[in-house]
Amino acid sequence: MYRQWKHWCHFPGYWFDDAEISGEMGALFARVRVPITTVNAVDDRWAPAAAHDAFFPYYVTCELTTRDLHPGESGRSNIGHMGYLRRGSEPLRSAALDELGQS
Repeated sequence: MYRQWKHWCHFPGYWFDDAEISGEMGALFARVRVPITTVNAVDDRWAPAAAHDAFFPYYVTCELTTRDLHPGESGRSNIGHMGYLRRGSEPLRSAALDELGQS
């Protein structure tokens, strides 16, 4: 799995730019028909905006809503990657789940 992701990370569009599987992956993403809401921490160094934004153009048959979460909005100095799951992040997690429940 590591080698696959390492290979795909060399492409700006990940597997969508990999000629061996791009058509197959595009077809799979096009089958998604449920609404999608994403919430991303702007200080996530492992999954920056450019990384998750690379996938959005391939969800061609569903409604897509994106939200960038800034640490200051939650009273935190940082959120980072998987920050919702850290001890002490319960209020942040609850607020995100409440917001997702409204979409």
